[in-house]
Amino acid sequence: MKDTIGQSLSNLDLEHPLLLEHRIIRRDGQVRDIVVRVAGEREQSGGLVAYGSNQDITDLKRTEQALVESEEKFRRIFDSANDGIIIVDVNPSGMPGRIRDVNAIHCTRLGYTRSELQKMNFLDIITPESRGKIPSLMVELLSKGHVIFESVFVTKDTSLQEAELSSHIIKFRERHILIAVARDISQRKKEVQTLRIVNQKLQLMNIVAWHDIQNKITGLRGYVELSKDYSMDDHAREFLIREEAVLKTIYDHIQYTKEYQEIGIRPMQWVNISQTIASVLSITDKKGMHISVDLADLFLYCDPVIEKVFAHLVENTVIHGQKATMIRMWYEESATGLTLFFVDDGIGIPADRKESVFVRDVAKGSGFSLYFIHDILELSGMGIRESGEPGMGVRFEISVPPGTYRIGSKP
Repeated sequence: MKDTIGQSLSNLDLEHPLLLEHRIIRRDGQVRDIVVRVAGEREQSGGLVAYGSNQDITDLKRTEQALVESEEKFRRIFDSANDGIIIVDVNPSGMPGRIRDVNAIHCTRLGYTRSELQKMNFLDIITPESRGKIPSLMVELLSKGHVIFESVFVTKDTSLQEAELSSHIIKFRERHILIAVARDISQRKKEVQTLRIVNQKLQLMNIVAWHDIQNKITGLRGYVELSKDYSMDDHAREFLIREEAVLKTIYDHIQYTKEYQEIGIRPMQWVNISQTIASVLSITDKKGMHISVDLADLFLYCDPVIEKVFAHLVENTVIHGQKATMIRMWYEESATGLTLFFVDDGIGIPADRKESVFVRDVAKGSGFSLYFIHDILELSGMGIRESGEPGMGVRFEISVPPGTYRIGSKP
């Protein structure tokens, strides 16, 4: 150390102090980092007089080392992320501006180097269509602090990359900074499009097959009916009646397959349940049954095909209720959500069938409508159970979770 100081003093600039860092070992064994500030002046005799002061910078050095390690750790995490990360300045106008930093995966996906992107503006790397959405998204982002949206990036070779951006606004040194995590959804979009095309083809095929089979069965039922009029043999007539019943069952099942095709086609929406049931009842043969509906101002967020639920519940009572004379519907709220009740005064459901009433029983060829109801409700996040007293009527309870119903004006 003495040699180092000696060499430094020989080059001492009298106008500028000399700063020397070195490490010492104290008597107690502690190692400390010291900075020596050396200044000098000339004596009249021409000699050089040097003087200096020591400052312990151990804590400062440790802080600097911690910052370096923290930066290295951040950079490793930043560049090893599977999703793209982009950090952008927000201009005083509230629009995204210069790109501050981009992680490795996002550079690779866009085909640019980090230094190239840091010379660009965020709006330079997205399509014109995506740029048009930015002003309204930035207003929402600045007010909420976080927003998720889709955007299309333009790569260096001008190809397009669709991404979902989870974006946050933070304040750094009195400036707003946009941090966005970009997830590549190009493959997902292609798969969705492919699935949509496949579903359209299947739906078209099902519609054609459904109409063709329905027409054939309708014609066959007509021939069976005519054959009954021409048959004089009692045994033959009995067989024809049984054949007619089988054809009707097949016809009904085909109707259910058509209704199944309608599930999930239309988006979920808010449905006025009272109006929906009124529409169902207006075209249903109620066999003189009294029906009370106390569901005013109830809206459910569900698949619009929910009208089939109430159509099949009423049909179930009319066909299987036997002694049923009335149907009543109402709802009750609780801490866990809302329960919609459907009750009649028919023969009810035997205790040993309550658990399986919503399970399709292929062997017995029954329960299709209740199985269908269960699937429709499940698709909309609802559940159904039967809690009636056997011999006293059915009591269906449809459970509706919070957030999927409204009472009052239309949402």
